[in-house]
Amino acid sequence: MALAVTIAFSIAVAGATRFAELRRDGAMARATAWAALAVAGLAVVAAAIVLGIVVMAKKS
Repeated sequence: MALAVTIAFSIAVAGATRFAELRRDGAMARATAWAALAVAGLAVVAAAIVLGIVVMAKKS
């Protein structure tokens, strides 16, 4: 699980970086694709955080 979250976060960072570069260069179609990848990576990370909080809350 930890490896999947790490990979998802690195995909989000890479997507955000490429999005910024391509948007600056004017390639909006490719920039949008990278932005979608960044959002998907962040969604996976957020889901893992929520899952962790739920699991910790149920152990009482």
